[in-house]
Amino acid sequence: MTIVYLFSFVSNAARYFADPKKYDRFDFNLFPIAFAVVLGIAFLFPVAFGILMRCFAAQINMTEVLSIYGYSYVIFVPVILLCSIPSNVPSRSTNS
Repeated sequence: MTIVYLFSFVSNAARYFADPKKYDRFDFNLFPIAFAVVLGIAFLFPVAFGILMRCFAAQINMTEVLSIYGYSYVIFVPVILLCSIPSNVPSRSTNS
């Protein structure tokens, strides 16, 4: 859930930094979108991983898989925070 809150906060902050006059209020409509993206990834990947493990008959404990999978989300926290920094680099690369 921390990642969902960070997604919605950073997307609102990035909009505010881009145009403070237009986006002066928190947009709560971004929260369900962030929730759907994170939970979609959180459910689709383990299902695909479980199918893959059954195909190869791997002997792996489900607790180990969930631990590794859960800690893999840690990288999202600094990346999401970096996304809140205003930058024109992406817009310059698409306009060329």
